[in-house]
Amino acid sequence: MGIAGINCPPDPDAWAVKYIDTARLNPILEAVDNVASGFVTIGEINRFTASRPVDWRLVALHKRVHSIS
Repeated sequence: MGIAGINCPPDPDAWAVKYIDTARLNPILEAVDNVASGFVTIGEINRFTASRPVDWRLVALHKRVHSIS
């Protein structure tokens, strides 16, 4: 059962999302920011995501917000 009694399918990426926190954010940004500018460009994100193993998915990082009117 999902939020507020709404049925939601299980999130297959939930295990990964819980590991992406402030303690691990800096190493993740260092892996993405090739030139160490402190800014992450669209090109850097595209290169980073394209370099993942073929059988790996990208984790969907978003909040599911359900409201009841």
